[in-house]
Amino acid sequence: MKREALHIAICDDCKEELIQIKQALESVSEKIGTPALDIRIFEDGENLYKSAERQGYDIVFLDIEMPGLHGFQLAKMLHMNHPGTRLIFVSSHENLVFDSQDYLPLGFVRKGLLGRDMVRMMRLYFRETASYYVTYKIKDGFSYRELFVKDILYVECIGHELTFVLVNKKEPYRSSGSLKAIEGDLAPYHFLRTHRNYLVNQRYVENVEKRTVLLTNGLRVDIAKDRRKQVAEAMIRYGRECHGC
Repeated sequence: MKREALHIAICDDCKEELIQIKQALESVSEKIGTPALDIRIFEDGENLYKSAERQGYDIVFLDIEMPGLHGFQLAKMLHMNHPGTRLIFVSSHENLVFDSQDYLPLGFVRKGLLGRDMVRMMRLYFRETASYYVTYKIKDGFSYRELFVKDILYVECIGHELTFVLVNKKEPYRSSGSLKAIEGDLAPYHFLRTHRNYLVNQRYVENVEKRTVLLTNGLRVDIAKDRRKQVAEAMIRYGRECHGC
């Protein structure tokens, strides 16, 4: 298992509260022990979104009520275009917690209980994303390359050539082997065989269609006719396990 720094963004239109949230996060990091934190702070949603387009974030803490691009609008954009980012809303208005659930956040932090809620959220993040730091080793020419399992969108196998398509990279990686062996290795991390040629990361499945699986980036991967029911049922189970729905 390999860990990399956590890339975190905090967005709040109040500079004083931005600092308080950042300090609470750093305090929790020392208390529970976390990987190194790379924390960026933003006073408006537009600049945060531009930054997310350039580098992406593991966690984004969002104030809900902000001028311009408010928290829910920004959450929708991030959820659509950066599905790997976990969202945590931060607000002093507890009545908004139910509305926030429409955007599938990891949770809700109350500004009046910042320290306590921050501990709970970070522990929840590490519990739910433990497998994000697992790497998978593939043969790359005469050497090996390690890929973070969380970054694999899907794997395609044609003959004995494997193509690993990654979430944030235009060029895939290619190796040799069989999909059956990889399926066994990646099954514990929510990878699903949709077709004899495809193994898909369930995290990035937007919808199960009649003949294809629609992924969150708009790509489609084939479903074998005899696997359609199995794939649909697997996605229902995944939704219950990972989103509590």
